[in-house]
Amino acid sequence: MGSQRAKAIQVARQLNALLVKDVCLVDQVLGKGDTVAEYAIRWYDEFLPARKLSASTLLSYLSSRRAIVATWGHYRLQELSAQVIAEGLATMTRSGETAVRGRLADMLKEALADGLVQDNQAQITRKPRMEVVRKRMTQAQYDAIHAHAAPWLLRAMELGLLTLQRASDILEMRFDQARDGHLFMIQQKTQKHDTGYLKIEINAELKALLSLCRDRTPSPLLVHRVPERKRKDKPGHWTRIPYYTLRIEFDRARTACGLFDDWDKGSAPTFHEIRALGIKLCKDRGMDPQLLAGHASAKMTSNYDSRHDDIRWVEVSL
Repeated sequence: MGSQRAKAIQVARQLNALLVKDVCLVDQVLGKGDTVAEYAIRWYDEFLPARKLSASTLLSYLSSRRAIVATWGHYRLQELSAQVIAEGLATMTRSGETAVRGRLADMLKEALADGLVQDNQAQITRKPRMEVVRKRMTQAQYDAIHAHAAPWLLRAMELGLLTLQRASDILEMRFDQARDGHLFMIQQKTQKHDTGYLKIEINAELKALLSLCRDRTPSPLLVHRVPERKRKDKPGHWTRIPYYTLRIEFDRARTACGLFDDWDKGSAPTFHEIRALGIKLCKDRGMDPQLLAGHASAKMTSNYDSRHDDIRWVEVSL
C-alpha cells in the first residue's frame, strides 16, 4: 500500500468491512447499529452495576472501557472482526492486552445476548501469553524492607504476613472486628463466592500485633496514620491510608534497603508478594492456608506457593 498512512488506513478499513461475516449491508449504508463507543457506555452503566462488583474492580473495568473506546470506538459492533480486534490488541502492552481482551469479550457477550452481533469475535482471538517477571519475596528480603519501613507500614506488612490478607483488606481492618477471641473480617474480593467471611482465631502472636497497632492516634483502623493535611473529600476515616500510598511507601522502603538496585525493572517483589511469602511459610509449617487466604480453590493457593527458589521435598517411604 506504499508509504501513505492515511490511504493505507482507508484501504484496510474497506478490506475489514468486506471480510466481516454476517454484516448487515443495509445498516452499514444507512449508518445504523450501535457503535462500539455507544455500546461500551451502555455495557458499563447498565450491565455491570447488577453484578455488585467492588469499587476497585469497577475502576479497572472503567480503564478497560476507555481503552476499548479509544481503540475501536468508531467501529459498528457488526464490524468487529477477529482481525480488527487482534490488530487493536497488538498496539497494547502485554498486561493491557490481556485485560482489554477479556473485558471486550465480556461486552460482546452482552451484545450477543441483545442480538446485536452474530458471534463473539473477541473470544476467537489468541490469548496473550503472560510471562511473570516479578520474583517471589524471601524472608531475608522481607526483613530488609521491614527495617526501612515507617511504623504504620510495619504493621501492614506484619498483618499481611500473619493473616495472609490482601493489601486492600488490611487497610480496612478495624479494632472493633476483634472480639470474642477472634478477628472477624469480610474480604472485599471474595465475599460474593462465600469464601471471604473469615473468623480468624486471635493467637498470642496476633494478639501482640493488635496491641502494637494501638497508639495515641484516635483511629478505628488497625493500620492508620495522621495525614499531612486533612481532606474533606477523602473517603472513609481521616486516618485511613489509601492503597496507592501504601504501594508508594512500600516501594520507597524496598529501594532504601538496597537489595534490588541491580534488578531488572518490574522484577522486584511488591507488597502483594508478602501474601505469597505468608502462604509459603504456612505450608512449610505443615498448615493448609487455603481457608485463611480466602481462596475458592486449592489451585489458587498453589499459584501463590509456586515460583519460590527453594524446593519443598516430599518425603516418601519404600
